[in-house]
Order: sequence, then structure tokens, then C-alpha cells
Amino acid sequence: MEMNDFLFGSERCLMRKFSTDDAGLLYELNLHPDILKFTTDPPFSTVEEAAEFIRNYKGYSVDGYGRMTVVRRSDLKPIGWCGLKLIPEEKEVDLGYRFLPEVWGEGFAPETGATFLDHGFNTLQLKRIVARIHKENQRSVRVA
Repeated sequence: MEMNDFLFGSERCLMRKFSTDDAGLLYELNLHPDILKFTTDPPFSTVEEAAEFIRNYKGYSVDGYGRMTVVRRSDLKPIGWCGLKLIPEEKEVDLGYRFLPEVWGEGFAPETGATFLDHGFNTLQLKRIVARIHKENQRSVRVA
């Protein structure tokens, strides 16, 4: 991982496009029961299925933006993902994120979310960005 692989930075995090090296992280995030209860995404069956998802991810090339791996600056450990995603059927851009439970409550979601909101509104000139949150997911309600 080179420093020029990172496209965005916040105070404590660096963000970069997904790579197949992130397959284990995405697999783990989509497997955790406390994450799955608030998402409509099905879990990956295998790490290879997560790698295939990454290989076929078109957000960056088609829309010009997408979800990105979030890496903690202090130790360069990938801790989750955050970013924008076009929801074509709704004609909306969604801000989404998932982080490993071990870092929940440390403020990474609002920190990285603010970075992507700034990019979306000020660089991409988007007029509206939404966040889809289950009302029972009080942690994400507080982040929003």
C-alpha cells in the first residue's frame, strides 16, 4: 500500500478505492450479525465472493465516486468502508459506511462521513445526499 493509493484523508483516517486485498474485511463486515440486522445486503458466502464483488465494483468508473476502504492512520489497519453510492432506481446518492465493531463508538463514522459529504457537495457539486438508516439503528441515527 503506497501513500498515493489514498484519495481522501481525515484527521485519523485515510480512504482509498477497494482492492481485492480488502475481500476479507468486506466478508467480515457483511457477516457480523449486529451489522446484518440493519442492512439489506446479503452476506458474502466466501471471501472469494467478496473479492469478486470488488473486481466487479463499477462505482468509481461509472459514477465517478463510490464506497472506499477506510484505513486508520495510526497503524494503517483497514477498519471499514465509507463513501457515496448512486442508487439509480431512486435517483439519489447515498452516504453509507460500515466499520468493524472493535472501533464502534470511536467517531470514525462521523469523521469519514463528513469527509465524503464535503467531497460530494463541494467537489462533485451534488445537490442532495441521503443516508438510509433503520430507525432502530440508534448509532447510525446519532451519526446522521
